[in-house]
Amino acid sequence: MDASCQQNRRLVGARINELRRTQGLSLRKLAQMVNMDYAYICNIESGQANPTLDALSKIAAGLDVEVIELFESPSNIDYAMSKVN
Repeated sequence: MDASCQQNRRLVGARINELRRTQGLSLRKLAQMVNMDYAYICNIESGQANPTLDALSKIAAGLDVEVIELFESPSNIDYAMSKVN
């Protein structure tokens, strides 16, 4: 797997995690809200899954944000990047 792709997945996952936690949502609650599997969202947040645009759109809707906001850098970028290496 290309390292930059892995890095991008981890950054998007970290941003989703950040938005979810800011809203006080558990993984299970978000999964229920967007009708997705808990384990899949967990894998997206950890950068292990390669989500489709449809999946990201559902997650963004559940978090009440625009899809583009999922691509903003998470506030704890150092933590996100440490998970890649």
